[in-house]
Amino acid sequence: MATCQQLAAAFGETNLVTAPPHPKGEGVFPREISEVMFHTGLPGHVPGIFTLRLEGRPKAFNVLTASDAEGDLDVLCVGAPSAKSSLRYCVDIDHGHVVLIDLEEESVELINNSISTFLEFLLHIGLFLKSADDQANDQQKNPYFDLLVAHLSRVDAFALKNAQNWWPTIMDRIHGR
Repeated sequence: MATCQQLAAAFGETNLVTAPPHPKGEGVFPREISEVMFHTGLPGHVPGIFTLRLEGRPKAFNVLTASDAEGDLDVLCVGAPSAKSSLRYCVDIDHGHVVLIDLEEESVELINNSISTFLEFLLHIGLFLKSADDQANDQQKNPYFDLLVAHLSRVDAFALKNAQNWWPTIMDRIHGR
C-alpha cells in the first residue's frame, strides 16, 4: 500500500487529506478503509483524474447507498475525476472494492479490488504525469508509460483487464497527452 510519506513526497504534504473523524469512530469501517481514510489520506488533487474538491452532492467522505445488478451497496464517497463531474469514486464498505458511480446514469462500475490498490493507482499515475511533464518528447515518455502499465497490472490486474473499463480509458488518455 502507498504510504503517507510516498503520497506526501508525490503530491505535497498540504495536498494530502484525511477524512474528518466519524461520529461512531473509525471502527465503523473495515480496517483497510479506516487506515487509508483516517491515517494515510488521499491526495486532494491529481490533475485530470482525481479530486476531493467536489461541486454538488455527495461530497467526499459521505456515506451513501448505491444500487447495482446484485442489489444495494453502502459506499463511502472518496472523490471524483473532476470537481464538476457526475462521477464519484466510492469504496464499497462491505467488500472493500472501489467503484465508479455515475450519478446521472445511475450506473456502478467496479474499478479496483481495494482502496489500497486505488491509492496505488493514484500515486503512480500522479508520479507518471509529473515526470511526463518533465520529459522533452514522446520517445522519452513511452518506456516510462510501459513500465507504469506493467506495474499497475501487477498491483491490480483486474483494473486493467478490459479495455472498456475505467483505468484503461484513463491510461489511453494520459498516454496520448
